[in-house]
This record gives sequence, C-alpha cells and structure tokens, in this order.
Amino acid sequence: MKKKSFLPIVAGLIVASLDLAFWIWFVAYGLLHSRPGIFEEGLLGMVIFHMPASILLPTLGLSSDSIIPQTVFLFVVGLGQYFIFGYILGRIILFFKKKFKKI
Repeated sequence: MKKKSFLPIVAGLIVASLDLAFWIWFVAYGLLHSRPGIFEEGLLGMVIFHMPASILLPTLGLSSDSIIPQTVFLFVVGLGQYFIFGYILGRIILFFKKKFKKI
C-alpha cells in the first residue's frame, strides 16, 4: 500500500491561514479606524488580492452598492482559492522532490 503525503493539504492550510490572517487584519483595521470610506478602500485591496474570485462579482450581480455581500463572497471564495493554490503548490513540491530523489 502506497503511503500518501499530506504536504499538499498542509501547504493549502498554511496559505489559506495566511489569507485568513490578512482578512482579520483588514476587518480589525476597518473597525478600529472608523474613517468614512476605509472599509471600501480595504475591500478594493481585497478585490485585487482575490482577483479570480473578484471576477465572479459582476457575474453574480454584486455591485458596488452592496459592500457586505461582496465582502462575504470574497472571504469565502478567497479562502477556497488560496487553499487550492497552496494545495497545488504542495503537489508541485512533491513532484520535484520525487524527481530529484531519483537522480
């Protein structure tokens, strides 16, 4: 029986955790500095940071008038997006690790 490596899952969780930490910072900063427009500026940064997820925003009809649904959508889809990115990164590391082990 072949032993499975958990490196892709761990890498996915690490990258998703970094994204979650960025979200916590974004929300905390927005709540602590209650300037008008700070939440919208932060949301623009998250739209750029989660570009593949933000491409779906207009498709689903989430306009700039609805800031809270945009934020929730970017949070959920962004965490999934970065978990998948980390998982793929872990698979690439495993691939090269096996290649160099054969040499």
